[in-house]
Amino acid sequence: MRFLKIFFLLWFALPGTIITCDAQQASFTLAALQKTYLPGDTIFLEATYALEGKAIPPATLSVILKQDSSNLNWWLRWPLLKGSMSSAIILPKNIPHGSYTFYYAVQPRFFKVYGQVLSPPGLSMLNANIIDENGNSNNFDLPLDRGTFTLKNILFYNKAILNLGSLETKQPVAIRMEAVLDSGFTPAATGLQQIGIGTAPAPAFTETDKAFEKVWPLYDVFYKEKLLQHLPPQVMFDSLYVTQIFKKNTVEVFNFLDPEIARLANDFEGWLKKIIPGFKLSADEDANTVMAQSKQYNYAIFLNEQLTTLLNLSKLKSSDLALVKILNLVENPVGDNKKPTRILALYTRRGSLVLPDFYNHFYYLNGYTSPEYVLPYL
Repeated sequence: MRFLKIFFLLWFALPGTIITCDAQQASFTLAALQKTYLPGDTIFLEATYALEGKAIPPATLSVILKQDSSNLNWWLRWPLLKGSMSSAIILPKNIPHGSYTFYYAVQPRFFKVYGQVLSPPGLSMLNANIIDENGNSNNFDLPLDRGTFTLKNILFYNKAILNLGSLETKQPVAIRMEAVLDSGFTPAATGLQQIGIGTAPAPAFTETDKAFEKVWPLYDVFYKEKLLQHLPPQVMFDSLYVTQIFKKNTVEVFNFLDPEIARLANDFEGWLKKIIPGFKLSADEDANTVMAQSKQYNYAIFLNEQLTTLLNLSKLKSSDLALVKILNLVENPVGDNKKPTRILALYTRRGSLVLPDFYNHFYYLNGYTSPEYVLPYL
């Protein structure tokens, strides 16, 4: 990626800080950092971008943190709202010592998604739903202009699920989508800052063009992971509602979002007896919970990751279900017969999947980095 050759430089008291902008009336400022940090420390970042006499529309600050002596790097993205950004990076305890550089680039655009309805023709609107990683849901309408639509100025952190459908037709809706943030942009301003982690930083850069030429081509490699990924409903549900502890030691998963599986399991208890030989329910009236056993295992039954009651289970219909999972329990056996114990985890539909035939498109959106971000390192 080539950068504009018309720059002015602003030098700060901290060595290793270089700022460049694309016009004389623009200014890009980075708050000074410490020279040295320790693993586990928090780095507070602040940036401002201003145009003389002009309001700043929502923009994006793209950031690379790279170890100077290796290819170890992280890619981050924060919103610039009214020209300002403030965030915190928590360093992992096991991050390698050495000299690191922050590379900054101001994108003069915000998160935006473009789409086109390929079929059926004649639709005037799509119905949309966005669910963030905390399960918060937002419903809204998307007007169509000759079959095209735009989601613009979307602010969310980390990942979200976008669900699309149409109440105007019972036919399947074919949609093409793309998001263009990050790739193919000319930075309105750039900057870099050097720090040391566990040791003093390396000698400061003196030529910003050469520094960027070394690291910025990595952008094309990193952003092969698309901002927008089409998801099957099962993957979407699993990513939103199944916690990590219920993803371990999985033996089998049954996708009740598949209409055929849901139909075959219309008699849910009868279906369980077919897939688990000798399956039999039993209630612990003292604990008000339900257990089960088969010829080989005891089963602890969880509904939406909570031990379920007989009352809750008796009200459950197969049409209410999204996933059924069987997991090995590595702890001590449950029950008096000392059989090994498994978990039968039942998940009910929620969010847009309460109406699976309505929302028939599910997308992962990779949004902005959390304002307080724990830097991952394995």
